[in-house]
Amino acid sequence: IGGRVVRVHAVHSTDDWRRLPFDLAIRRGETVPPGFAGRVLGRERLVLLAAPRRAEALAAAGLAGLAGETLLTASTRRGEIEAWFGVAGVAPPTDVHRLPHFYLAIEAALADQGVIVGPPWLATDLHHDRLIMPFPDKVATGTTLVGIRDPSRGDAAVHERLLAWIAEGLALAPA
Repeated sequence: IGGRVVRVHAVHSTDDWRRLPFDLAIRRGETVPPGFAGRVLGRERLVLLAAPRRAEALAAAGLAGLAGETLLTASTRRGEIEAWFGVAGVAPPTDVHRLPHFYLAIEAALADQGVIVGPPWLATDLHHDRLIMPFPDKVATGTTLVGIRDPSRGDAAVHERLLAWIAEGLALAPA
């Protein structure tokens, strides 16, 4: 952005991210720790995602086909299953595999081990044609994302432009 190099460093939800050097952090939830500046970027949109063959079979079977599915989820992303299945108007499957981190649930979905609830950009940007939305019209609203910056580091105007670009790219719902 503005001719500057952007480096991204992912951390686990359980990592103490405040100890790492950073200019901007994107966090789930609305909390901005003392000493930092931040703003709400929006709320994640949530869809159901599956490997192509599984997604095609589900699309053909309809929402009733979810009853026998394996649901993959991460312990760090609570409430997403309930939100999506609430919007879909069906009960979630009883076969739920909870994994410690979201990236592990994504990898399991890519390996066709079940379905996952997550943001649509997983299918459109990162895993194009490897994760499919069998019910693209069923979209729930998830967690609020907040952009956090250390006011003593960098240019606030550049940070704000980058945060706006990130929020646009993630196609977030209004907060």
